[in-house]
Amino acid sequence: MKLAISILVSFGLVIGIYSNDPTESNKINDMIEVKEIADKNKINISSWKVYQRKELDTVNNFTDMKKKTNEIMITYKNYDWELTDEEKNHHYVWNGKKNTNTSGLTEELKLTSYAKGGKYEIGMSYEVRGATLNNSHLDWIEKTFKEDENVFYTISGKLSEIDIISVSEKILADSQGEVVEQLTEPSFVSISAFSKAFESELITKDNQKINMQIGLRVDDNPNQIDVTLGTPIITSEY
Repeated sequence: MKLAISILVSFGLVIGIYSNDPTESNKINDMIEVKEIADKNKINISSWKVYQRKELDTVNNFTDMKKKTNEIMITYKNYDWELTDEEKNHHYVWNGKKNTNTSGLTEELKLTSYAKGGKYEIGMSYEVRGATLNNSHLDWIEKTFKEDENVFYTISGKLSEIDIISVSEKILADSQGEVVEQLTEPSFVSISAFSKAFESELITKDNQKINMQIGLRVDDNPNQIDVTLGTPIITSEY
């Protein structure tokens, strides 16, 4: 599914992420909605992830940047940190992997600092990944990300089917989605759509709303289709 992911994310060049209906505090978490769509289509989920990114601070110089990033890594001391990318006086990237996780989940942080206009902008992303997606996972996701913004949900799996077009049409119908952009090939389909079923939405540069992406590819086994579903877009950070 690497091709599907790269194509779908490239379309998601957006100017903002917003709540579809911020006045409703009892909205169902979007991961639950994605899981229901997967279940309706008999998709055997093999992996899932939740991704979130936040801008943390802007500091005046390199010294302040080092101090701030060190403070952040100390705050998240239950993560093992490693400098993974560096271009002096331009950008620095640290990856942190949680070292006390006993739940079967993988939790990672990515701390970034980029030079801009003589200052440094500091941001951090969080990603949690798992294989099976059960009710306890869904409860944890709903509680953990209940009030947070800029959260992206993705699931991947396989479907025993041979007609990739029919599969894409059924997933769209089950999600009440309307196509915004679509790429269709004999063995590959990628769709960006908008559905009122999901809470958040992205506004593209063309001022169109999207909040769902679908990636389908015929598997090496001709009787199976690889499926990736994401809201508001499919993400591939790590």
